[in-house]
Amino acid sequence: MKAGTICLIRDIEMREIIDWLIDVEDMAADLYRGAAMQFRGDSDLSDFLNHLAEDEQWHSHILATLQTVSQKGKDENLFISFDRVTKNQVEEPFDEKYKMLLAGALTRESLLDCIIEAEFSELNHIFLYIVKRLNSDERELMAIGEAMKDHLVRIKDFMGSQPDSQRYMERIDLLPDVMKKRVLVVEDYRPVAELLVAVLEEMAAVELAANGREALEKVSEGRFDVVISDVQMPEMDGIEFYKEAMKTDLRLQEKILMFTGSPEEEHINFIEENNLRYLRKPADIHDIRKAVKEILDQQ
Repeated sequence: MKAGTICLIRDIEMREIIDWLIDVEDMAADLYRGAAMQFRGDSDLSDFLNHLAEDEQWHSHILATLQTVSQKGKDENLFISFDRVTKNQVEEPFDEKYKMLLAGALTRESLLDCIIEAEFSELNHIFLYIVKRLNSDERELMAIGEAMKDHLVRIKDFMGSQPDSQRYMERIDLLPDVMKKRVLVVEDYRPVAELLVAVLEEMAAVELAANGREALEKVSEGRFDVVISDVQMPEMDGIEFYKEAMKTDLRLQEKILMFTGSPEEEHINFIEENNLRYLRKPADIHDIRKAVKEILDQQ
């Protein structure tokens, strides 16, 4: 996505995102519970699926409870939308396999493929982000985070115990290789910074900087494959950060994605004159991830 690309979409409320997440968690629980019945002759697989169904039901309960007791974020503008492409990527594995289950066509192999595809998608990252936004109790957050880790470890352990484990573990083992990529998010508005982490975490290891000065220090200390920078920030804005960083890393022009809500014409002129990639706030998750992937692929 080159300079000049603009994505204008409507803002979205936190409540709508939570409602969607609850639907997805319930969809996953229904699939796992139904599949456990279909494969009840295989006690190990059936027990595993029932455990997963309980996990998903618990995720749904957590979200519903937080939505009921907390007004935080009710009308919050996240500057990022959960677009149909992103939603489809999360929903389709569950929806497709549930239809196969009802038709009696769900195989053990396709079910396990679905679990890997779905459970290691951005679904869990988004779930944890929403929980963190709605819950300020650090002890509860730690407990939920540990439970999510246990959920994924349970999946890895089961896949590793299967006769054809190499096939499944090879797919799972691809994830650390992807995580070796490093993305720096330079954003002073914490909710946007944290949401960018949530949607990019499966693509790379993501670090945060609250302003250009902090980002300059991080860039000088290590290598980043992508730098996503806001423009209007305290201490040092995105334009000044870019100018200073270019003095030590000429490749920054190829790595940077300006993510801006700035109304200043001079900012946009600078970005376009220097042929920098940029997206305007608000922007689709799909377009953000696509722009980051293009930068990574280019390298």
